[in-house]
Amino acid sequence: MFGNTDEILYFPDDPAVREILKTCPPLEREKYKDGQPIFRQSSNQQKLMQGWLEENFEAHQGSEPIRFLSIGAGTGIFDEQLIQGFLRRGLQIQYEGLDPNQEVLKLLEKSLRPLTGDRLTVSALLSDFESFQTSKKFNFILLVHTHYFFYDLGQNLQKAWDLLEEGGNIILYSALDIFLSQFFNVTFQSNFGHPPWLSHHVQEALKTLHIPFRRESLRAVLDISTCFGENEKAVNDLLSFIIHADVSNISGRDVLLACLKENAIHENGRYLLPHTVDVFNISKT
Repeated sequence: MFGNTDEILYFPDDPAVREILKTCPPLEREKYKDGQPIFRQSSNQQKLMQGWLEENFEAHQGSEPIRFLSIGAGTGIFDEQLIQGFLRRGLQIQYEGLDPNQEVLKLLEKSLRPLTGDRLTVSALLSDFESFQTSKKFNFILLVHTHYFFYDLGQNLQKAWDLLEEGGNIILYSALDIFLSQFFNVTFQSNFGHPPWLSHHVQEALKTLHIPFRRESLRAVLDISTCFGENEKAVNDLLSFIIHADVSNISGRDVLLACLKENAIHENGRYLLPHTVDVFNISKT
């Protein structure tokens, strides 16, 4: 569907797009929670990420208990499926999930509660990674698009590396510098004072820190057709999650929608965009 040349697409040279993005406030709490499900339902990215973990990580686990740290665990949508896979293999899991959002953390606890028992212990901690302090070590650390929010990428990658046991793995999923990323490149800089840390930033930081890694691209697709439907809430929820900022009360939303439509592939009545993700496998051996 999309060749390599289609991956690097940028905004039209129109200052209006960037100016509108700069007016969008951060995507907070309920708005974030509303946007996440529709965004994930519109992309096959999570399915590809789960499949990669099952084939390249889960299937190669020995019998040792998994000491699992999830950085920015969110609602547990991703972690729950991963933990179920570990449990099916008869593994013991000691899970710690970090998130700075209390409401999201409640959903995490709710999603994992039915799985807890003799083979799974769960600790959900209200914290961002920068503030997290522990004397524990972990043999599996997971970051699913959560490193974007780090103020200092290198410092926090080093911190994660220091928390990793010998023989353990950090798995980090990151967006690339492609068309979809250009939206939150602007909103992150405007709202947080730093860019989101994309795949090339992660590579540069790991090389600077002399931390070994392997990287692989998973070519996903995002269906943005909902953005052009009649359900206003669904339009706002999906568009807000795409740009990682709140569009519900801005003027100029139509300019952003037009930019998306102009760059999308129209196929079988749907509007599709490349949604490729890089997976970093960081092993301490």
